[in-house]
Amino acid sequence: MTKIVWPAILGVALIVSLFLLVEPAEAQATRTWVSGVGDDVNNCSRTAPCKTFAGAISKTAEGGIINCLDSSGFGPVTITKSITIDCGGTFGGIVAATTNGVNVNGAGVIVTLRNLSIDGVGTGLIGVNFINGSVLHIENCKIWGFRGGSAVGINFAPPAGVTGELYMSDSAITDSGNVATNGGLLIRPVGTGGAKVMLERVQVKNNTSGIRVDSTAQTATRITMSVSESVSAGNTNEGIAAIAPTIAINLMLDRVRIAHNGTGLLSSAAPGRIRVGGSTITGNQTGISTTGSIRSYKTNQINGNAAGEPILPAVALH
Repeated sequence: MTKIVWPAILGVALIVSLFLLVEPAEAQATRTWVSGVGDDVNNCSRTAPCKTFAGAISKTAEGGIINCLDSSGFGPVTITKSITIDCGGTFGGIVAATTNGVNVNGAGVIVTLRNLSIDGVGTGLIGVNFINGSVLHIENCKIWGFRGGSAVGINFAPPAGVTGELYMSDSAITDSGNVATNGGLLIRPVGTGGAKVMLERVQVKNNTSGIRVDSTAQTATRITMSVSESVSAGNTNEGIAAIAPTIAINLMLDRVRIAHNGTGLLSSAAPGRIRVGGSTITGNQTGISTTGSIRSYKTNQINGNAAGEPILPAVALH
């Protein structure tokens, strides 16, 4: 006859019951979704989407992707880890009245914003605020209406010890800035921070200032930047400016149209070095203003400005 050892059976039963009582931790997904009819208590799957980017980001794994199921507004968000937000096919939005649209603030993070509409509705502060990180990609995004407080479309300000990289393409920054701010796109590293920036097919229109590259807050590390096939137009102050009192700025402009601004192209102080080729500067109150260095590849059209059409020194061809 088989003997039943009751203590052993009871021990196994107790262990099994303990496992059943413990709920498994919810793993973060590599891909999540948001929808205007979603709910942030959901797991952000395609069939149970979240309602906001802020709700989805906590359930998205490092390096993951948040996608949009419709073109609703998904709220401001602070990003502290590497992630992609992509609303391709729907062009989802962020409405940021009296606040920032997107904050990027994580050491070493790589962030991509793609197919987004970021609207400050006239009272927003900063459309995209890069405080810390490694790389920021902005692709096919529209940023506008940031007129309140600090009022900048994009503020790219890598901190001390960080050389941040910004790559922006097929995007627009419009209707941003106020009399106290720099308006459209501000590149302004801090301390020993630096910046590497590339803009392709970017339109910067009707801001206080268009594109302003400023090394005033730096103590080391030059800024290098290139702008190609882009437009800066209708900005109250400068269309494109390099403000470099002590730390060098190297800015290359290729096939850029600068029109109907207060000052079209500005280089302030000797460390601000601008090289320009294949570009048009026209219809500005002052076409070119420089106490720094602006050199030409002699392939530009600089005409029709109310003032400021100097003969630029040539860049040696290679």
